[in-house]
Amino acid sequence: MELKWEDRLNTGVFCFDEEHKTILNMLNFLRRLLRNNKRSEASSFIVDILLPYLRNHLRHEEEVFKQFGYPEGETHAKSHEALEKLFMGFIEPLEAGEDKVIKHFQAVVIGWLYGHIEKTDKRYGVYFAESGLLEKVNEVEPVRNEFTEV
Repeated sequence: MELKWEDRLNTGVFCFDEEHKTILNMLNFLRRLLRNNKRSEASSFIVDILLPYLRNHLRHEEEVFKQFGYPEGETHAKSHEALEKLFMGFIEPLEAGEDKVIKHFQAVVIGWLYGHIEKTDKRYGVYFAESGLLEKVNEVEPVRNEFTEV
């Protein structure tokens, strides 16, 4: 079953919504690899493509928060630090070929994507809209990478 983008995930900040959609598409690609029993390719995809993109997304949010003076930016960045440590903890077991860690990683990222957006990320969209900054913030380009699978 494919993960679908839902309106409830929209933050109102174009670049971050696009990045979140890219992550969702990457998760769907990962799920297809797993359905086709391509465990080695799935591990490589996570380590080489998905994790670096997740890190770039987190840094991008933090940069935009600083640029536009988001008052919860520092607290939000601290939550990113903890999340990144969690994500990076998967690299060694993935590289060692531990199969069960792939499903655990997938569950963690899906939980983060939905939970973090709805509970935390939506607040920056509200802040930027209420402070009159949303139009300017929406000029920021999303982080891109070589992933094009949909």
